[in-house]
Amino acid sequence: MANDAVAAPKKHPRKPQPPPPKVAPSQPTAASAKSLIDGVAENGATITNQVLAPLDTPSIPEAVINTWREDLLDEAGKETPDSQPMYKQATYLLTAWQNALRERPKLIRDTKFSGGVMDTVDMDSSRKTQLHFWDWLTYARERDDARAHQRKAVQKAEFFASGPAKIWSDRSNMLRATIDRQFQVLRALRRELLQKRASAQQQQ
Repeated sequence: MANDAVAAPKKHPRKPQPPPPKVAPSQPTAASAKSLIDGVAENGATITNQVLAPLDTPSIPEAVINTWREDLLDEAGKETPDSQPMYKQATYLLTAWQNALRERPKLIRDTKFSGGVMDTVDMDSSRKTQLHFWDWLTYARERDDARAHQRKAVQKAEFFASGPAKIWSDRSNMLRATIDRQFQVLRALRRELLQKRASAQQQQ
């Protein structure tokens, strides 16, 4: 009997594929979309507002600024020499933020210290016995003195409660002027660097 089995098709050996071309590692640039320097340069105004927030509003912890400084120095070490002035200016801006943050704690402590609830004076309810004439005069004077003392204490508490907030508001306006100058210098350096690199690419 004839062999009816169908012969399997012959397999042709695959042609070896050429290896993928080697791509030279790209040079680090200051224009990376995920770079920290871009984040600082583009969001500096928002960060400044948080640093100089009123005393009753949470601010950025100083430890966060320290972390940014370390990351920024690491990033600068991988960047090209022409970007180093920009990174140096960014550290100046971070220092200005830190200095502002260090002025807040004392004022915050003062505000919390003066914000305690004061005991009220109610001598009428504490006197349960019947008072004679001279005892009443003495008691009345003590009561009036106690109430006057309480009024002064309340006024003092209100003064200190509003005092630190007002002091910080005035001080933050002065700090903002210094911080804004540092921020504008950083943005100018970054803009100059990006324009320089864009011009170099067009000439290639």
